[in-house]
Amino acid sequence: MFAVTGTVRENCDTPQRRGPPSSPWQAMPPFAGALILVIACWLASNAVLPSGAMAQSTSGSTVVEHSGPRPDNAIITNNGWRCPDGYALGASSRCEAVRAPSNAIVTGNIWRCMAGFAQRSGKCEPLVAPAYGFVQGNSIRCTAGYRLVDGDKCVVVVPPRNAIVAGNDWRCLPGYARDGDRCAFIKVPVNGYIRGNRWFCYTGFRNTGTACERVRAPANAYVIGGVWRCSPGFFQEGEKCLRIKAPANARINGNEWVCNPGYLRKDDRCARLAVPANATIRGNSWRCNGGFQSDGKGGCRRIAPPVNATLRGHGWFCNPGFRQSPDGRSCRPMNQGQ
Repeated sequence: MFAVTGTVRENCDTPQRRGPPSSPWQAMPPFAGALILVIACWLASNAVLPSGAMAQSTSGSTVVEHSGPRPDNAIITNNGWRCPDGYALGASSRCEAVRAPSNAIVTGNIWRCMAGFAQRSGKCEPLVAPAYGFVQGNSIRCTAGYRLVDGDKCVVVVPPRNAIVAGNDWRCLPGYARDGDRCAFIKVPVNGYIRGNRWFCYTGFRNTGTACERVRAPANAYVIGGVWRCSPGFFQEGEKCLRIKAPANARINGNEWVCNPGYLRKDDRCARLAVPANATIRGNSWRCNGGFQSDGKGGCRRIAPPVNATLRGHGWFCNPGFRQSPDGRSCRPMNQGQ
């Protein structure tokens, strides 16, 4: 497969150099070089590339997905269909070969300009770095202390009063806030303080947007930051903190009540757990004792290990030299077939 790029196309229009050969191309006999050049130019003029609706493929290339009628030469996808790499949906409603301009590369179903070039009017034109600027990828960037103007010029950043240069822009000094093209002094309200380019309220005060208002906590509450919360054993209802009333066989846990071990919460009360035989209470539930397992009906049944197996915890395991049978009901010698 040939990888035809804009560089090849430029060679079609570039006169052959004279003098000592500086590359294998120039070192070839004249007739061989001419023949290869003709082939390369023909391939370049018929180079195919892609176009179409965009997504990212697993390989990192950009693919274009469509919905609606699918052409015969398209590929089905999870979201519809797409043209093969190097093709795009054309005016004929088929996946047609797309011609890439010089200095462009194909990625999935689209073409993009190579680094150092920018797309303009369907072409890839070279980027020229201005004074105090540099080319990065497909764009022009300015060095620190300069900003980009009109897309191709770098002018010095002139910060206003009470500001400093920061990268390609300026920022206000602490205690000042950006207001258009100037830095305005930050007016701090009573019970507030400045941090960077903003003001905040002290603990126990809340920010109203223009002032710091004292937080007034109700009885049985405490202040944290700019809000209040109910103390343990109380719950919030509107602007009050009411005492939590725990039912029998329950205890207070923070701002709610929970049932004691051996009891289960049912609506607003704690009901005693019904523990089956050969089981032990674990918190607010129960678990079968060792050597027993749940029978699926709310009880515990004894585990009966097969021959050549050992009971362990809530299950059984085959002894050394044996393995479990396919049906999981017995232990067979390791050297015995399935």
